[in-house]
Amino acid sequence: MGKSVLSISLIFFTGGRLKAMKATIYFTSWVFALSCLFACAHQKDSVNFSPIGSFVLVKVEGQTLPARVNHDGTSIRVVSGQLEFTEDGGAMSETVFGPPNGGDIHRRVTANYTQIGDELLLRWEGAGVTKGLLKDGSFTMENEGMTFTYVKE
Repeated sequence: MGKSVLSISLIFFTGGRLKAMKATIYFTSWVFALSCLFACAHQKDSVNFSPIGSFVLVKVEGQTLPARVNHDGTSIRVVSGQLEFTEDGGAMSETVFGPPNGGDIHRRVTANYTQIGDELLLRWEGAGVTKGLLKDGSFTMENEGMTFTYVKE
């Protein structure tokens, strides 16, 4: 009788322990799956898109182009603009301004850029440094005291 009680106890103990192990594995698997799901969702939100390609200027100081803005006390028109980023870390910007008197002025400048996350740091040749933000297919930067918003073509 001692043997059969021991056998029944062993089966009961092993069966109960097996059920507990299965439940722990099941629970751990769900926790792991949910963790991966949340991690992937978070990663998707923070994925950086490549700036390489052309961006078209669509707004200056929140105004849709063509826009009339005040720069250093002078009213000017911003007619159009384009910003191009290359694979080798180069950038070229061309903006068409309309001064108060006279015809349109095409201003073309080049830069080197560095991407850190969603931010781009542009070092303009013969000028300063500008920091911009890549977000949802657009690029926004503060330059010359004005906000420029571009969208990727």
